[in-house]
Amino acid sequence: MPAAVSAPSARPALAPQTLLAADRRAGRADLRRTVPVDRACRGAVALRGPAGVVRRAEPGPVGPLVLEAGVRGGVLSLDVWGPPATPPETTGTALAAAAAWCGEDDDVEGFTELAGAHP
Repeated sequence: MPAAVSAPSARPALAPQTLLAADRRAGRADLRRTVPVDRACRGAVALRGPAGVVRRAEPGPVGPLVLEAGVRGGVLSLDVWGPPATPPETTGTALAAAAAWCGEDDDVEGFTELAGAHP
C-alpha cells in the first residue's frame, strides 16, 4: 500500500491584483539612473524588471500595492496594481507616490549650473 502523502501547508490566499490606476506622461530618458532600487528587506521593496521597468511593492490597506514605472517610446507609464477593494483615495495617493519616486516632482531648475560647478 502506498504511503500517505500529506497536503502542503496552506498559505493564506493573496488578493487578486488588478490595475487600479494608470498615468502616461512625457517621460524621462533613463529610469535606471533616476529610480533607486533596494535589496530584499521588510516593507517597501523596489526591483528592476525586464525592459527597464521598475516596480515597488508597498503595503496597502487591503493588501500589497505594486507601483510600476517604465519608459516606452518617450512616454513614462505609471501603473498601480493591487486588490480591487483598495479605496480610491489610496489609489490616487499611490499613483502620486509613483510619479514622485520616478522624479516627476523634482525641481531641476538650476541643477545644470549647480552640477557643472561641482568638482
